[in-house]
Amino acid sequence: MAETESQLVPQPLGQGVFYQSQHPLTWRYVEAGTKVSAFVCRDNERLLKLLNSSIPSPLELLEEQPLLYSELQRLELKMDLLLEQIGLLLSQQMPLPEAIPLRLTAQTLQWWARETPMKGETVQVEVYLKEELRRPLVFLGQVKARKAEANGYRILVLFTELGEGVREGLERFIFRWHRRHIAQTRRGSPPTRKESDTDSTTEF
Repeated sequence: MAETESQLVPQPLGQGVFYQSQHPLTWRYVEAGTKVSAFVCRDNERLLKLLNSSIPSPLELLEEQPLLYSELQRLELKMDLLLEQIGLLLSQQMPLPEAIPLRLTAQTLQWWARETPMKGETVQVEVYLKEELRRPLVFLGQVKARKAEANGYRILVLFTELGEGVREGLERFIFRWHRRHIAQTRRGSPPTRKESDTDSTTEF
């Protein structure tokens, strides 16, 4: 029987603000009370800075300085092509896990999969938000909910030991992606990557 939780953990950035897409994800059980090492925190912070720097400038720049915006877009394209080439080389040595639908806030991570951890367990989760880099964000958390759905289970993990720098970087990443997503929707632009077709209004 599916395990459910009636209350979803509140989202820190305001109702409805989250990052949702499909990315490679892997998890494993760890002992309760496990701490995140200083090395992992620093690596997470560095990766988030890199991810935030790769998010294109907001719509305001397009409206106020279109030439500068166009130049930044060209530079971004060149960088993406370079990262793709690097990713192709790395993929021959280190294949990634399967990409699955996920939803990320600065406090929680939800994902949909056939094989999932059990409610109440402590887990380490690795998420590859930019596959070309072959570097995951590493989170520790407790499984707060597990719900059966059509093609498997939906899992909610509440982060522990996140670190202030990582939390701030994550909030910035989510907020900038959210603004960009809204701008693209208003302009009728296609998304930069395939987003999850999971119902974003569904809650545990």
